[in-house]
Amino acid sequence: MCAKCKYCAILDHSGRITSTFTGCSYYARKNVTCKSSNIIYCITCKTRKKQYVGQTKLRCMDEIQAHFNTIQSKDPRQQTNISCHFKQVDHNGRADVQVHILDFIYAFPDSKRAAFLQNETEFRWIHHLCTQLPMGINTMDKPRAAPEMTKKSKEIKKWEIMSSCAMAR
Repeated sequence: MCAKCKYCAILDHSGRITSTFTGCSYYARKNVTCKSSNIIYCITCKTRKKQYVGQTKLRCMDEIQAHFNTIQSKDPRQQTNISCHFKQVDHNGRADVQVHILDFIYAFPDSKRAAFLQNETEFRWIHHLCTQLPMGINTMDKPRAAPEMTKKSKEIKKWEIMSSCAMAR
């Protein structure tokens, strides 16, 4: 754990994660730092007890900072399910966030094998923890076979997220 690191402060090192929906507990990674990369992670909202599972090739701290940036952004084009959730009036920014690293992807980050493992592992954790809407924060409209979304599907996704943000208010 880094000294005085704002990311390590919200990173859980217990080796256990509990689904806030089902109450079931699972093993998570405990030998992790804010510099861990090529990971599957879970963001837990301590206020509303909702969870989001994501994947990244980036360092954990860079991915979490990207989420914080969308939460602070006023640009509607940068809205995500995470930002919509954490912008709600009863939330307190970083104080509401806890992060678990669920799994490491043991493949070269830009390889087809890594893309397959990332999608497969993320999908499995979303279902184990029941983080899909409305139980959690994940949407299940992301294509699982292709690591890149087309321009058209990105536009559709942004519209769906903005619609779900409006309904959540």
